[in-house]
Amino acid sequence: MKKGKNKPKRHHIVPVWLLRNFAINDTVWVTDLHEKKSYACSVKNILCISDFYTISAVEPVRDYRIEQLLSSIESDAKPVVDSIRNKMRIPEGTERKALNIFLASLHLRGPHFRQGMLEVFESTLQWFRDFTITDTSLGSSILKKAEKYNLTQEQARKIILDSKVVANLPREHYIGIFLDLLPRITYILNKMKLQIMFINPSSKYRFVTCDHPFAMEYVAPNPTPAYGRGFIDKDLFILVPISPLTCLSFDYNSEPGIIPLSNPKSIAGINASIVIATSRYIISKTSDYVWLRPDWSLSSSTEELFGLFSETKRESPQIDIATSNRPVTARSQWNVLKGKGKPRQPEKA
Repeated sequence: MKKGKNKPKRHHIVPVWLLRNFAINDTVWVTDLHEKKSYACSVKNILCISDFYTISAVEPVRDYRIEQLLSSIESDAKPVVDSIRNKMRIPEGTERKALNIFLASLHLRGPHFRQGMLEVFESTLQWFRDFTITDTSLGSSILKKAEKYNLTQEQARKIILDSKVVANLPREHYIGIFLDLLPRITYILNKMKLQIMFINPSSKYRFVTCDHPFAMEYVAPNPTPAYGRGFIDKDLFILVPISPLTCLSFDYNSEPGIIPLSNPKSIAGINASIVIATSRYIISKTSDYVWLRPDWSLSSSTEELFGLFSETKRESPQIDIATSNRPVTARSQWNVLKGKGKPRQPEKA
């Protein structure tokens, strides 16, 4: 790649043009669930991470082709999204394909998906760590190798038991998975039915968006633990707000159509799904948005949001894997998810 001054350094995990749909004079309202604070911010300065999609081809050359690919996907999708907002028209053919590629990229491109990959990797490492201290024949044979280092098996077991698993994946790994899954999720979205839900402008309620504006919900309880659900689950529906008045909904069972929403609880329920999907930042047009409490009552309290979600968003794994004491490396360290540098070591007890 030729050298130049206009290399894209600040990479937005949600496109600026989509954020502008939720802005007033290019300014959005941000609710930071990690820091427990809210503030107004320019769309150019929120949800962007330096060199998030930059990879190393041959050191020290930097490769910007992923950012350029995302830019191309966004350019194709923007007129389709604008047409949906302005004309309330369900896209078909090439327009639907451009929309689906864009939405698949929204799901895969940000810290939310990378964090999930990191947690899977860490949980696998921790499972192996825990297995080595069992009394199985394989576990004992692994511990027996500690004798080469003048350690007894019990000493080795204690060292392993006291250790913490903290992983760090190279950014090329994240990008490789992104490129592998992008056409697959695009294909699945094409098989799903699309509805456009809209709010009458006279209503006082509005949709919000976030750093991962791709909420996956299920209409029936989960019958199996951990990874028993996914994109091919017949009960899946996906919610993607594209403006304060418009939200896309995908599922396998509903008929395509334009759905007006007048019930405040329906709007608040979609906002609650977006809050659950977010990793850290909720983005809204104004500070007084509504969401649905766990008891199905309405709330517009930011302090309640902080009380319910802040600790979870900072410290809890986002993937339900049945392993104990798994660390959460990058929830508050998005730079770690760029795949460079070392993650912060967990504090000693």
